[in-house]
Amino acid sequence: MRIPFILLVLSIFLLGITVSAQTLDAKAFMDAAFTPQGELAPELYPQIAQANVDFQKLPGPVMSLFGNQRIKFDLTLLDGTYETLGIVTVNNSIQTVTRYAPSNATMHVITDEATANKIEFAENKPGAFVEAVNQGKLKYEGLSSDSALTVFFADVAVFVTNLVSALAQLLGF
Repeated sequence: MRIPFILLVLSIFLLGITVSAQTLDAKAFMDAAFTPQGELAPELYPQIAQANVDFQKLPGPVMSLFGNQRIKFDLTLLDGTYETLGIVTVNNSIQTVTRYAPSNATMHVITDEATANKIEFAENKPGAFVEAVNQGKLKYEGLSSDSALTVFFADVAVFVTNLVSALAQLLGF
């Protein structure tokens, strides 16, 4: 059984859950994946290692955006309910995932389950991530001055990437 987190974007993990190629109910997964205290269930710790491998495949600007953060991650589920996750990253590596926001969050990420699943199941996860950002389906904001500056530079990088892609298409590349 593979339970990938698509955070993110984090290829992440944002919550496309698969077992035998069937999507599970996200609410049921959340209840099973976390202890009553909101900590990630120990049997899912190995998934953090895989998520970190996926994280390393993200484009540099995305890694720099999420690489050293205390992320409050708000997710709207398909049934209209909301979940808040906490994701702490250090040196481009996910350290913890909780079912509550981290103290002193430095970044806020907002998306929905459908967008998370689209990123998770995309052949090109980084491309799907950038598309979700461009369409406004995945939003992020820095909550500290350092994070706000990082978000600004990430936005510039996404703009330049989109510009280069558009020019390449115009020129037939």
